[in-house]
Amino acid sequence: MVCLGDEPYNDINKKYVQDCDWMLAEAFCLYKDREIFKPYEKYHSTALDAGKTAQVLNIKNLLLYHTEDINL
Repeated sequence: MVCLGDEPYNDINKKYVQDCDWMLAEAFCLYKDREIFKPYEKYHSTALDAGKTAQVLNIKNLLLYHTEDINL
């Protein structure tokens, strides 16, 4: 199990993340809401970004978490 924490995946950690059974990732918002919440300005990922990362790294299970300011 790996936890990316509050920042997007960094390739320097590939040896720890590749092929993991579980990956926990904070997804700041949905990709469609990126203009509202501006995740990239805060160096955060969207749910789509985390999903693509999980797919590329062959992650078996992905758990996304985070809250938006308007949806606590």
